[in-house]
Amino acid sequence: MTPKLSYKPDLRLKGYHDLSIVVLILFLFSAATNPGQIKPFGKLLLEPAEVIPMTVTFGGDFQSELGCAGDWDPACNITHLQFDPNQSLWIGHFAIPAGNWQGKIAINDGWIENYGLNCVLNGANISFTASANTMVYVAFDYNTKCTVISSQPASVTVGGSFQSDLGCPGDWDPACSITHLQFDAVNQVWYGDFDGIPAGYYEYKFAINDSWTENYGLNCVQGGANLAFTLLNTTPVHLIFDYSTGCSQISFGSTMVTLEGTITHDANMDGIANPGDSIKYELEIKNNQNSSLTNLTINRTTDPNTTLDPSTIMATPVAINDQYSYPGMNIVQAAPGVLANDADVNDQLPNPPYNENLTVISVQGGAVGMAQMTDYGATVTVQPNGSFVYDGTGFSGTTADTFHYKIIDTEGFMDSAVVSIAFNMPPVLANVEAAPLSFTENMGATIITMNITATDPDDVNLESAIIQITSNYVDGQDVLGISGMLPVGISAGAFNSSNGSITLTGSASVADYQAALRQFTYNNISDNPSSASRTVSFTVNDGDLNSNMATRIISVIPVNDCPVAVNDAFMTDEHTTVSSGNVLANDADVEMNMLSVSQVNGSAASVGMAINLGSGAILTQNNNGSYSYNPNGQFEMLAQGQSAMDSWTYAVTDGDIACNQTATVTMTIDGVNDPPVAVTDNYTMVSQTSPFTTSAPGILNNDTDIDNGATKMVAEVNGQTANVGVQITLASGAKLTVNADGSFTFIATCTAGAIDSFYYKIKDEHNAVSVDSAVVYLNIALQYVFVDDNGDPMNGDGSYANPFTTIPQAITASSPGGYIFLFAGTYTAGGTLLDNQKLIGEGVAWN
Repeated sequence: MTPKLSYKPDLRLKGYHDLSIVVLILFLFSAATNPGQIKPFGKLLLEPAEVIPMTVTFGGDFQSELGCAGDWDPACNITHLQFDPNQSLWIGHFAIPAGNWQGKIAINDGWIENYGLNCVLNGANISFTASANTMVYVAFDYNTKCTVISSQPASVTVGGSFQSDLGCPGDWDPACSITHLQFDAVNQVWYGDFDGIPAGYYEYKFAINDSWTENYGLNCVQGGANLAFTLLNTTPVHLIFDYSTGCSQISFGSTMVTLEGTITHDANMDGIANPGDSIKYELEIKNNQNSSLTNLTINRTTDPNTTLDPSTIMATPVAINDQYSYPGMNIVQAAPGVLANDADVNDQLPNPPYNENLTVISVQGGAVGMAQMTDYGATVTVQPNGSFVYDGTGFSGTTADTFHYKIIDTEGFMDSAVVSIAFNMPPVLANVEAAPLSFTENMGATIITMNITATDPDDVNLESAIIQITSNYVDGQDVLGISGMLPVGISAGAFNSSNGSITLTGSASVADYQAALRQFTYNNISDNPSSASRTVSFTVNDGDLNSNMATRIISVIPVNDCPVAVNDAFMTDEHTTVSSGNVLANDADVEMNMLSVSQVNGSAASVGMAINLGSGAILTQNNNGSYSYNPNGQFEMLAQGQSAMDSWTYAVTDGDIACNQTATVTMTIDGVNDPPVAVTDNYTMVSQTSPFTTSAPGILNNDTDIDNGATKMVAEVNGQTANVGVQITLASGAKLTVNADGSFTFIATCTAGAIDSFYYKIKDEHNAVSVDSAVVYLNIALQYVFVDDNGDPMNGDGSYANPFTTIPQAITASSPGGYIFLFAGTYTAGGTLLDNQKLIGEGVAWN
């Protein structure tokens, strides 16, 4: 009887899609303890049996950074690798800080057995670089003793327009765990399988670390355009992403794997597997519903009953179905063309590519290199190397065309696949003005294009549009807007300042979308815009396909903005020349041009020159903004606590003669207390016999204090502050009392005609004392005078022997309270007695 084999294969044939292969493997049944029974084995024997260590540690100079007790610790469990039986690898990933590091593999928590560079026992340390914002992934194969170290992100997400169909909160979500990819440590790629995406057109990109900050799209470019695919039905989608290159692969469908075993050499002719018999295993990997399997290998484990004859392993090539979209013109696909995703399983595994030995031998059952009619009336010419030209002229279908092709490998094995051409024609944008749009700074919102046209060969409505500044966009400067109301059915999202775009949504006619595109405006709100030319791109979508990208260049022309002159305020006091500060310090120019002072008080000639301000102060205003201001004694009247304002104007320029912006500089002058000045006094007609008294302000009456509102007081008398307000005796013997308010009393002891004196200083309310003393002179007047009013000219000295000859002489010469003796006379003269003077004697009557 033919024995039945139970088998669950572990298959990873990297790069295969839409598989239908047969692998024939011949084993020699070399020994059996129980003849007639074939021991089931779970994996095919291709390599020697594995020996698995107890622990594997990734040790190095980075371990303390991860929390180990120290570096080069072979027993730190933080850096233990974990064994993955599916991959037969020890793997781990670690958040090692950015930098250059060294490490190697330690076996069973010790350095006795260790593996380093080039897979060598006790080999040199392996140097590696950890990048910022990435994890260090380590994979160690104990069979080969080789280590693979790579910097990989913490996560990779496939984000796109299908995520909500898979259960994410929304589309284009870079952090949705449902569409996180898994890391394949063997092949150093990220992969994921997603089932449940409905038929339709979709776009996607790969987001790094749950963010769009770093992302990869078309042509493996960071920040590149969206990738796209079309599903004709609900088919599983398999994605592979290589972070080291930014490149990705996509395939579709599912697979079925079967294994059948038969005895091909039965020496005993008993239908039982005995020692010495040969067994043939037929392994079939077959595509189901455009299946895809992109990561297959053939593993094994030890089976003592069988010995593998490697020369017997053969497999059919794998021709995988292809999908293309018809763009409305011929599809010209260079080599490898339809062979790009096909595989020759007999190539030495696991090293790609797998299609080097494949050749296309027929198309639609006809010859290659010649035009063949497709299933729906178009023509296709496929070359042996897989390149082809598809001409849609004559297509009679509705949504898709198909043709099939056959491939052959060097062993003569063959397989076939089907190429599908989706015929949903994309919309077309055209007729944008060829000349750049000229935009001058501060021009305001300007229509971008008045001529753009939109058409769609197979659709009457469009569903969305994206208008975006796709080159030299500057956030904070460039703004897109819409002039007027959009056509009914079309809605606009807010301007996205992160990428310079506005999205239109809503189903509306092609004509309405064309009108909407003509309403878009460009504006630059900066007073110092970048002069780099912007490119504004227009793209529309008909619900399935994007249109071509129509663009218009915008030439941004900056203009010189006059600087802004800002008023200044400085301070000094009435005595101090000030030159600190700079009037240009708070002025600004958006272009950051060098500023200078061009005028002072309206005069260019006054720049850098000493000029008198209206206040009398002296100003020198230099063109570099520095200045010197001298109060010049014009504010000495300011008392302490008082202030005055002075000012001048200046014009600032950035070198443009049309720009002279004016500002005012205000100088606050604070008062400083000045000491008062005592002034000499002269008193005449001081009585010789009676006290002479003056009331306040007395001796202060002619004293001065330049400060406004100052209060004067006597500070010293004859050099002593204690003499104020008390009676003192002068050197002459006279008695003197001087009060603080300037009043004083003087009692003379001098003879008539003598001059007595004292000196004093004054102070103000701030106790500032006059620098110099003032002298008070006291002229002692005659107490008794005689007058002979005889009509002679003024003469005499008022004595009895030589009397005055006129009454006015006597009045002037007599002291207060004095006595005027009048001899008999014949003349009189007018006069008024003063200070209690008394007139005694004969003579004419006194009027």
